[in-house]
Amino acid sequence: MRFFKLSVPRNSRGQRANDRPLVVREPYRIPAIACRDCWVSVWTARIRVPLPANSSEFKSPEPLPVAAWRKRRASWAKKLGVSIDRVLPGATVGPPMGRCVKPMKGDVAIPFPGRFWVTARVRDALEGAQVTGLSFSEVLLGKECGTLKLWELVVAGHAWRKGTDPESSIECRICGLVGFPDPEVLSVDTTRWDGSDLFTLDYNPNIVVTTERVARILQDLKLRGLDVVPVD
Repeated sequence: MRFFKLSVPRNSRGQRANDRPLVVREPYRIPAIACRDCWVSVWTARIRVPLPANSSEFKSPEPLPVAAWRKRRASWAKKLGVSIDRVLPGATVGPPMGRCVKPMKGDVAIPFPGRFWVTARVRDALEGAQVTGLSFSEVLLGKECGTLKLWELVVAGHAWRKGTDPESSIECRICGLVGFPDPEVLSVDTTRWDGSDLFTLDYNPNIVVTTERVARILQDLKLRGLDVVPVD
């Protein structure tokens, strides 16, 4: 079984350089945790649900002490209509939002690590192939983007790397902040992979891995702005 990582392409000097035509602008998020040991606990998770009618508490919120954050976690989950395990410190809430800073060339933009915004051409190809572990969320773009329409790849599949587990990922015992040790080591433990075509590793939503089947689909599309790199 071969796996591939979705990545920014290499430039003429062989370096991976992301020429970002768009930037993320998402003010709605779960409050971070103010931790006495690690300062501020923030996860890069994303909760892709419609914003509730009264979403002011999620707009640019201040960090909360650990006890206060944990006390409110269940109420946030109920308000957003998601399971409590999805409510994480600093997680983005609501649909993806972005603005254009230069003309987009090609079918893929990567405004932030792990955020893949694609045109209808890519979306239709992946939907037609019945790719698992994947859904799409339309990006709300600023007026400066004109008629451009993009969709974010919302990856639900998951696997653990060889040699890692939930316990070894914890960096702070007070707030529960997790890390991603040895980030260059991406060996997939197939016994702890849910079988999805697209998936993330450990607790890191910013590394997206795909099966060889989907890698071939993406390669055949000859996409500008995206590279598909084999992993160990």
